[in-house]
Amino acid sequence: MPISLACRLFGNMLGGMIVVELLYYALGAFSVGVPALLGLYFNAFHPLIQFFIFINLSLTFIGEAVEE
Repeated sequence: MPISLACRLFGNMLGGMIVVELLYYALGAFSVGVPALLGLYFNAFHPLIQFFIFINLSLTFIGEAVEE
């Protein structure tokens, strides 16, 4: 259980960072406003969503372990 959750969290955070970096390179000179807003999303809201999913998956795994 903890390994699958850790891998999922690592993959999502790494994916978010890669998306923002690709936008920096793709937008070039226009990379002032849009990546800043996406950076805010990936640094503020994305961890909150991951926290919610992490708790739900943990409770599901614990619930399945208790039933057995």
